[in-house]
Amino acid sequence: MKKLISDRIVYRPLLIAYVVYTPLAVLVVLLCRHQLNLDGVAYIRIAQYYTQGNFDLAITGYWAPLISWLLMPWHLASLNPVLGGHIVNAVAGALFMAATWYLGRCLNLRGTMAACLPLAAGMLALTWQGLGIIADVLFAALLTLYFARSYVACRSLRLRDALLAGGLAGVAYLAKYYALPFFLLHHTLATLGSARRTGSWRPEQAQWKCWFLGLAGCAMVAAPWWAVLTARYGRPTYATTGTIVHSLAGPAGFDTWPAQAITNLRPGRITVWENPDEITTPWPSWSPFSGLDGMLHQLRLVLRNVREVAMLLFAADGLGLLYFALLALLVISCLSVNNAFEPEPKTWRWALLAVGSYLSGLMLIFAGSRRYYWPLEGLLLVMVVVLFTRLATILASGRNRISICSSPRFWESLLGLVMIGAMALPGLETARYALSRPGTDVRRLALDLKGLGIEGPLASNEWHECVVIGYYLDTSCAGVPKGDSPDEVRTQLAKAGVRSLLLFEDEPYPSRAVPLLESVEYLGAAVHRIRQGDYRVAVYRLHEHLKQD
Repeated sequence: MKKLISDRIVYRPLLIAYVVYTPLAVLVVLLCRHQLNLDGVAYIRIAQYYTQGNFDLAITGYWAPLISWLLMPWHLASLNPVLGGHIVNAVAGALFMAATWYLGRCLNLRGTMAACLPLAAGMLALTWQGLGIIADVLFAALLTLYFARSYVACRSLRLRDALLAGGLAGVAYLAKYYALPFFLLHHTLATLGSARRTGSWRPEQAQWKCWFLGLAGCAMVAAPWWAVLTARYGRPTYATTGTIVHSLAGPAGFDTWPAQAITNLRPGRITVWENPDEITTPWPSWSPFSGLDGMLHQLRLVLRNVREVAMLLFAADGLGLLYFALLALLVISCLSVNNAFEPEPKTWRWALLAVGSYLSGLMLIFAGSRRYYWPLEGLLLVMVVVLFTRLATILASGRNRISICSSPRFWESLLGLVMIGAMALPGLETARYALSRPGTDVRRLALDLKGLGIEGPLASNEWHECVVIGYYLDTSCAGVPKGDSPDEVRTQLAKAGVRSLLLFEDEPYPSRAVPLLESVEYLGAAVHRIRQGDYRVAVYRLHEHLKQD
């Protein structure tokens, strides 16, 4: 009975956090249930291919498979997979809360500040909801769990802890491919660098065993998928994402994304974005080893990414606490053993190693989205608790014992409320966004087009909206025509077999759109004009005109 009561006390903060998080997450899911992004279309379509047994279309080295696997039951049950994707994100947010709370337990955090941790993590996870169907929420939860088990393995050097940490890294790889290179770097540095003998950095036998068992645990989970990708591409392959994200960071940039270019899709595809490996338009390539220009661009890229990380983490919460925790990692890890904030800086050094290992790969490629750094926010939030707990002790010391301010619990409660409030402040923007019912207008527009009998393949001056409309119409979006003359535009449309052109009239037209507009004038009057919300769309039927040409 005593153990049962003790367990209730331990889990109570997490349960209370779920009581607050769950209704708010459900509300956001309901308001944003029609929000569909390009990545979401890819995940949903890939899940559909799996349920149909069409593995040739389903297997890709660009999109990790876990999210699509989780969406398969929605297809099998004939339920709305868009809603299912938002529910998966909400559940992944709940898992992130548990993972952050568990990481705090592994770091031996106790007291009032530790009790505030899961609720603060829940407020943070709410800001990630409603943005579309993405793998980053689940990836953040899985990587935070990995951080927890990795910390335990580095401290205990027990083989089962290393095996479990590797297994979690393998699952994280199935959620997002970046987990594998990160794990190989971090696991090697963290395990072999945790010297047991004071003053020695030479790995001992126990560390070598933990290193090997960690790799084995990861391989047991991830190796089957490696084998599938290797068979798919005919060469050893763990992912193909790197080529595109490296191109995005190139010095040339893009006038138009290669993914947007008019193309003939494989039968069954809605968009080439379902598997960017099939994009025929070449992605600009570059190398930091191509000469002085390449090296200078790589240096500028690293500096730009460092600035991006600073700005994105500072904006992650209302007071920039996660950003200041990152700065504290840099400072406290370099302090002597006896310092004011942490008498034993090994925890801070371990956290700095985890953050540094994660960021080291992103610094070399395109890394300008906040969601890329969600996997670090749980760890940084835990370090905020470590910092605030020590700060509460310092503030309480030397006070009059009769005063309430002499109690560390008072300061921990006050700082805990500050932390929760800081994590909740960006939720105001999430609420504003959710109340706008994102995705509703595009869905209604698609239903209007379906009622008018509009057929695909489609083309448009707006790629994102065209792909989403293509999803709802179950027809393909060939892309955005681009050419130096109206004749070239018409040739592109004819080769792709485009039957309907959707012209979003209220969108600003870049100079490259002039040939497209001149082609529209050649087609004559639009057969339909539709208005939904902020969208004004003119619909042109192309197949008759293109046949005449």
